Amino acid sequence: MKIQDLLEKPISDVSWKLFKNQNFRESMINAIICLFDLIRNESGLQEDGSSLVGKAFAIENPRIILADLQTESGKNIQKGNIQILQGYFQAYRNIAAHSLKHKFDAKDTLSVLIAVSRLYEKIQSAEKGIFLRHDGIYFNNDEESNTHKYLRFYEDETVISVSTISEGEHSEIVNWFNKDNAEDFKLISHGKYEITGRKIKFQTTSSYGTVEYEGIIRSKILHIKTKSLINGHISEADYKFISRSNIRY
Repeated sequence: MKIQDLLEKPISDVSWKLFKNQNFRESMINAIICLFDLIRNESGLQEDGSSLVGKAFAIENPRIILADLQTESGKNIQKGNIQILQGYFQAYRNIAAHSLKHKFDAKDTLSVLIAVSRLYEKIQSAEKGIFLRHDGIYFNNDEESNTHKYLRFYEDETVISVSTISEGEHSEIVNWFNKDNAEDFKLISHGKYEITGRKIKFQTTSSYGTVEYEGIIRSKILHIKTKSLINGHISEADYKFISRSNIRY
């Protein structure tokens, strides 16, 4: 087996060429950045370092689950991985990025690349918690009405919605579909949401009127029942999530 085969492809893609060219510092930094990008993408959090790890892998309401948290040994595994991830960030990412005094050789770098790759693999295949995502959009393609329906949620409990007949990519609406435009753009409805357990409830209102929503939060899916107070139409559908980092511009 070649050494490169020990690396997960995303790690290899950003680090291996640098390693071969003896750019050890950059190779190591890229691998750790790649790992933390994965944590952000899987957790929906936009923080970094110890704060990101602590929230993403928290024992209570974790977003990424690496072991059976109903058992003491499982909790210890989760805590141990938190410490490992925080340690790698502090010991390598911070030092490598902020100081030229530390020199890294091939052996140092390769050990980090392999360890980070194993963590990448473990996190990618881990069970994910059930939570509302704020780092992208939920969408439903309504074939009956030939429309694309979008929902976007914010941490301050704001929700916005819009329906379009566009046949293009999701990226076409991302730049203007935000709460800052909701008050000025009459097609964007907005309101406030409430969450109880895994249930979510909200209304959105535009210049045309109000629509009521009730639903269940699932992993990267919202199952939503809607009732239009504009025309009385009732519907039920799944809204799939896509993160901003996965939207092609």
